[in-house]
Amino acid sequence: MPLHIKHEDKLNMLLWGLFGLKLLSGYALKWVPWVAQAVIAIAAISIGWTLAIFCWRLTHLDHEPRVYRRPTDGDYWRLFVCLWLGYGPLASQSESLFLLMSLIAVPTLFLLVTIGIADAVIEKKLTPLVAGCFAFVYFLFGWQKVALIEHYGVPIIGHFLEKPNFKARYYVEVEPESSDKKYKVLADIRVQSRSESEETGEDRFGMTTYSTFTYREIWIERFQFPNGGWIEVENQDEPLSIDDPGFVTDKAGRSWYVRMTRERTN
Repeated sequence: MPLHIKHEDKLNMLLWGLFGLKLLSGYALKWVPWVAQAVIAIAAISIGWTLAIFCWRLTHLDHEPRVYRRPTDGDYWRLFVCLWLGYGPLASQSESLFLLMSLIAVPTLFLLVTIGIADAVIEKKLTPLVAGCFAFVYFLFGWQKVALIEHYGVPIIGHFLEKPNFKARYYVEVEPESSDKKYKVLADIRVQSRSESEETGEDRFGMTTYSTFTYREIWIERFQFPNGGWIEVENQDEPLSIDDPGFVTDKAGRSWYVRMTRERTN
């Protein structure tokens, strides 16, 4: 007898394949370029297929008067998983694919918010569907922001769309180590973002828990005095931040105390 497989099962198999390829691409991307192409292709197919099934249930299953209840829990989960796995590989490829993914993400955001509010008002309580919709919105907004920064991020410290790594020119306040004089000078800086996991405690079972924190590091490359002279920085032991000043050493061996400002120039 021929083997009949439901569309949902086929889609689940496709998503598991995408998940495996995405994990593999993290290790094999530099050596096996076709892995990246496979991830992109399967991501596009899975997102399109999932959306098609979801929309079909919304418009054709009229036995349920509440339209948003027509898709099953599995449909909501598959929509979440396929966007989680496929959003990054597709949106990061080019601006055109980012705009295409945005045309999917923005209506999905509004749809989920509407469904969450409607179910909360009708049921008069926090249902699993309400919680799931707003959790979905939170993650989808985060994926959209990451992709937006990748294509349209700005080199401004503290901006909502701040790039993770960039070079810029900011004014800094410097003091020679052996002097009370303070100068406000223009500096070439390099900004880098660093993420690391840190131990944060234990869970209810006594297992160690970890959280990931992202830090902004500011490195001074050189600074310019009003008379036009440049001081090249040779060494900086610790990165600076907007609130934490520090010391740098120039190529002549002089030490300078440097404090960042938020004043920048093009």
